[in-house]
Amino acid sequence: MKLTVRIWQTALFSLVALAAMLPFYFMLLPSYRQNATALVNSRVERELDYLSRVVPTDKGKITDGKNIEVEADRFTQAFQVDLWVYDAKKKLILSRTNLTKPGNILDQAVARGITNRSFIHTDLDTGLVLAARPLVSDGKVAGILVISEDDDSIRVAVGSVQRQLNTIFITALVIATLIGFVFSEAIRRQMQKLRRGAFTIAQGNFNLRLKVGMVPDEMAELVKTFNVMASKLGEAFATLRDQQRQILRVINAMGEGLIEVGADGLINLVNPEAARVMGKPAEDLIGNRIEDLPEHKHLVKDIKEALKGKESTSVYRHEERVILVHGTTIKEPGDKKVKGGVLILRDFTRQYELEQAQRDFITNASHQLRTPVSALKGYTELLMGSAGDDPKTKEKFLKSIEIEVNHMERLIEKLFTLARLDSHAEIVAIGKHSVAEITQEVLAITFPLAEAGKVSLDVDLETIPAQEVICDRDRIVEVLAGFVENAIKYTPGGGSVTVFSKPDGERIRIGAMDNGVGIPPGEIDKIFDRFYRYDPREKKKKGAGLGLSIAKEIIEAHGSKIEVSSIPEKGSTFWFTLKAAA
Repeated sequence: MKLTVRIWQTALFSLVALAAMLPFYFMLLPSYRQNATALVNSRVERELDYLSRVVPTDKGKITDGKNIEVEADRFTQAFQVDLWVYDAKKKLILSRTNLTKPGNILDQAVARGITNRSFIHTDLDTGLVLAARPLVSDGKVAGILVISEDDDSIRVAVGSVQRQLNTIFITALVIATLIGFVFSEAIRRQMQKLRRGAFTIAQGNFNLRLKVGMVPDEMAELVKTFNVMASKLGEAFATLRDQQRQILRVINAMGEGLIEVGADGLINLVNPEAARVMGKPAEDLIGNRIEDLPEHKHLVKDIKEALKGKESTSVYRHEERVILVHGTTIKEPGDKKVKGGVLILRDFTRQYELEQAQRDFITNASHQLRTPVSALKGYTELLMGSAGDDPKTKEKFLKSIEIEVNHMERLIEKLFTLARLDSHAEIVAIGKHSVAEITQEVLAITFPLAEAGKVSLDVDLETIPAQEVICDRDRIVEVLAGFVENAIKYTPGGGSVTVFSKPDGERIRIGAMDNGVGIPPGEIDKIFDRFYRYDPREKKKKGAGLGLSIAKEIIEAHGSKIEVSSIPEKGSTFWFTLKAAA
């Protein structure tokens, strides 16, 4: 059986009542018996005094036996007692017995009387009272008087008092037990409320408040303290939840992937970026081990290092991605025990590709500069020699020199434009310019390239010849010429490239379209990145990979953007819009 508060409190009240009443019980009953005995003894003493006076003695002997018999009969009838009279030699002179049975007590009383000592025996439980007194004459014991009575009233009175005390004792004990039960039940109920309240708070409901009720001050203070605790816990957990939500928002918004692993090696947290990098939903990763994901076995080493308390950094490829991984340990400050590990995953693919493109650009730019410089040096040496005497040869070489110089100029101009873009310098000078003039200049620049590639170059101008747009003429010519040059490069011989313009609301749409090899959808977003070069023909990539990225920033500086529409093997269309002049 459980020792509950109710049992404990009830037992405590009962024990207190028992401890309080037992001394009174054991003091009152003996005191009453003692007082009752004293009263009986006093009465018996008076009776013996009376008999002592009516029994004549002389010279140490009892005299006048007839008078003794008369008085004995009168006495025993009046007081309903038994009487014995003995002489000095313990000889029975007179007896009147029919009421009591004293037994051995009578002999003790006679023996005591012979020695000139009084004797009295009172038994409250049986009601037997026996008393003896010596009759002294001339300094000698002349005889012994013994009386005995069976007093039922004494026995009944003592029994009644004892029963009343027992009843009072039991009643008080029961009342104390009931009072203890009532108080303990009130406290138990309040504690039950506290227990249920604590369980409710453990489930996350911090709005619960308990009523004080009719309970002791200490319990009331406990209830009030409980309510204060619930309030403080609610505020603390609300703050904690806000902090957790903030941390979770930050983790989910991180540009890097984050994986948190417990000390047992199980994945506990995966943010969206990590799920994207790993190519699986977060729900499929949480609760698993890295060892259970064979496609990411490269992470096992970093996890093990982190769980050993070491940091690590590594790079690995997953499908088409290049992933940079940094592993670190989770542990409390000042505590050497490892609580878990964290992996930071960064999709390094774009940066890797850009760095690779930059390396290719440096190599390619060096090559592109070296080729015209070598050609210029060769042509100059030839012109300084005998070839300079032939007018036709001289003219041919000079044209070649002009082409190489133009090529170098365009490359240098791109590098110069890139530097200005990086320094946020102004790159456009706005003015009013004719669409037809811009188109004609672009055709003049790109016609030799189209002729060399056997690609027809057409014009489709839906705007009126005098239509003007607000732009930087040289920059727009540079952009449109780049569109046309790219279209010619990626259009097989016999194909066509069309430069077009047409109204688009209050703006003019200008662009170039071809029927060449086209661009896959996955490459369209990449072609505007710096140093990125796409060659669908799988030949050696040429160029610096800067044309479209510079064109994009030029057009954005005009408050517009470049649009692309492409279907593989059917062709591509690049265009932008400019504000029409009033």
